Amino acid sequence: MKVTILGIARSGIAAALASNRLGYDIFLSDFGMPEKRFIDEIEKLRLPYETGKHSDKVFEADLIVVSPGVPSTAPVISEAKNRGIRVISEIEFAFEHFKKPIIAITGTNGKTTTTTLIYNMLIASGLRAIIGGNIAPGIPLSNFILKDDDVDFIVAEISTFQLELIDRFNPVISVLTNISPDHIDRHKTMENYIKEKMKIFKNHKNSDYAVFNNEDINIKKYLFMIRGKQYRFSLRTDVSRGTFVREEELIFKGDNKEKTICSVNDIALPGYHNRENVLAASCAAFLAGGTVEGIRYAIRNTNSIPHRLEYLGKVKGVIFYNNSMCTNPVAFRKSLEAISSKNIILIAGGREKDTGLGDMGKAIVEHVKYCVLIGELKDRLEAELNKYGFKNYFKTNDFEEAVRTAFKQAKKGEIVLLSPGAASFDMFKSFEDRGNRFKKLFNLIKREYED
Repeated sequence: MKVTILGIARSGIAAALASNRLGYDIFLSDFGMPEKRFIDEIEKLRLPYETGKHSDKVFEADLIVVSPGVPSTAPVISEAKNRGIRVISEIEFAFEHFKKPIIAITGTNGKTTTTTLIYNMLIASGLRAIIGGNIAPGIPLSNFILKDDDVDFIVAEISTFQLELIDRFNPVISVLTNISPDHIDRHKTMENYIKEKMKIFKNHKNSDYAVFNNEDINIKKYLFMIRGKQYRFSLRTDVSRGTFVREEELIFKGDNKEKTICSVNDIALPGYHNRENVLAASCAAFLAGGTVEGIRYAIRNTNSIPHRLEYLGKVKGVIFYNNSMCTNPVAFRKSLEAISSKNIILIAGGREKDTGLGDMGKAIVEHVKYCVLIGELKDRLEAELNKYGFKNYFKTNDFEEAVRTAFKQAKKGEIVLLSPGAASFDMFKSFEDRGNRFKKLFNLIKREYED
């Protein structure tokens, strides 16, 4: 079979390597200029490719596999469809070659935490699982093609970018954490964005499980798109099937059966919002065959997720947290509420995703002592702060200056928090790049004071 792969980055390379293992005839095409490390990898395998364009060679294929960075509205995709060529996403390509079932997690916020929790719960329950998908730093599902014989489940974080071009993709358990404005720059309208999220349930059979947030107003509007057996999670209501909190205890309710998981005080992850993530993960883990003991163990022992309120340590008594994965206004507010302290020295800003600022300004005024504003949003955030008469801020486009300024403003016992509330692409390659840079600067400052 002739396969063209659009996009030469993590997902495209993974699809190419898998196609090579499968014995397919491969061609890769990228409209931009990929990183050298990706080019080196395909040249090592002597695979044909092109960059800086999509030539007619793209269409000399039986199948086109699209990386998540390539929007479904790209002209090259429209032309391929007009020519009758099948076009699918990288996760669809992987799914069609898997032998084992997928547990898929999507949502605006909480995807990574919920995905990690489910994986940890299954492992602690004695089940064999592998973790991948959109979860940082990006583990494309195609990596697992022909490598899933010895597992019970593939646990995958899934983004709307990956869902755009699915066809038969069908997890046995799909989890939708919540929906709030995000990636409107890509999807153009909130309605489009919601419908892309709901696609995770598109191919469910009656025997598959749909786990979703009972309180989310955007999900409620589109309940008609949910297929399969419905299980809900809720912080406010005793649901008929799913997980909820009753008298400070986490409860799972299946068909006429209840199981007490643990106390809310057993949750190691900080923040009220993480109770929802734990409820979502616990429900999915039970449905996959997880045990009370394994699920409880994971809840008590999963205490840090990279780039998500990640505790780094202290310098001269000043506490550092890396929350670089915070890329939208809703996650921004929840992160500040999670720390629940007026002793926050905040680093915020970046590139907006056409979501608006929401109540970022108000959240800063309510929770932050001093703020360092960075990136393309810094002037707009400044205007928001000025509306509230908040003057304790500094603006810069130099990230090292931002971190050092925050540290200078902090006293012993106070917190330096990187929580941008926006995308990273104005100053960094990715949120991981931004978070890792923050970690390096923390370690540099720590060494300076230790020496």
